[in-house]
Amino acid sequence: MFAPRIQNVPLEHCNYFSVAISLQKKHTGLIVNQQWENGIVSKIKKALARIKSKPSNFTWNELTNIMLSFGYKQLEGSGSRVKFYHDQKNTLLAIHRPHNPKILRPYQIEEVINRLERDGFL
Repeated sequence: MFAPRIQNVPLEHCNYFSVAISLQKKHTGLIVNQQWENGIVSKIKKALARIKSKPSNFTWNELTNIMLSFGYKQLEGSGSRVKFYHDQKNTLLAIHRPHNPKILRPYQIEEVINRLERDGFL
C-alpha cells in the first residue's frame, strides 16, 4: 500500500509544476515514483488551466490541490473560514469554504487568480 507524502522544497529548486513526492513504500521502484509524480503534476496543470478559464463549477478540492502544490499552508479558521499562507512570500489568502455544493463562487475564483498572479505563480 502506498501513502504519498508531500515534502517542502524551496521554490528556487523546482519549476512551477514540479511537486516533490516521496512514497512511503514496502515494494516500489523508480517507475512507481515517476507515475505518482506525473499524475500529481498533470492534475495541477489541469486545475490551473481550469481556474484561468474562470469556470462556474470549480471545486474546493481543486483549489486546495493548487494552493498546497505551490507551497501554501492551509490554516483552518473559525467556522468555514480558511487561510492559505505562503511562508516564503509572506502572503495570505483568506477565503470562505463553500458548503453544499462545494463549488467556488466567481468572486472567490477572482481572488485566487489575483493572489497567484501577485505571488508570481501565474
